[in-house]
Amino acid sequence: MVNPYDILNYEIIRIQGLNLIGWNVFYIVFNFIEAILWFGIAIYVLLRYIRNKKTGYELLYVLSFFVFGVTDIIEAWGMTLCLLLLKGVCLLAIFQGRKLVITKYPSKKF
Repeated sequence: MVNPYDILNYEIIRIQGLNLIGWNVFYIVFNFIEAILWFGIAIYVLLRYIRNKKTGYELLYVLSFFVFGVTDIIEAWGMTLCLLLLKGVCLLAIFQGRKLVITKYPSKKF
């Protein structure tokens, strides 16, 4: 019998300990840099919200960027199916948030 827990925690990518050779170094560093970028976007949107307070959806937009950054930090150690699904939900939230928020800031990209 298939256990749903085992399916959701199926390891797609696994980084073995601190084996920092070749691909592992690139993969870990890339994920941390990507997380920093997502956190930076979250901070930018949060500061814009604090200044203008045009729509409350911006706070959910900020949360989406922040959670996506956290998933990149977790991904540095490996990728499970559950994490991949969470990243997908975050991306959908980011796209929907952009759609709701960008109408208030027509000249902005985020």
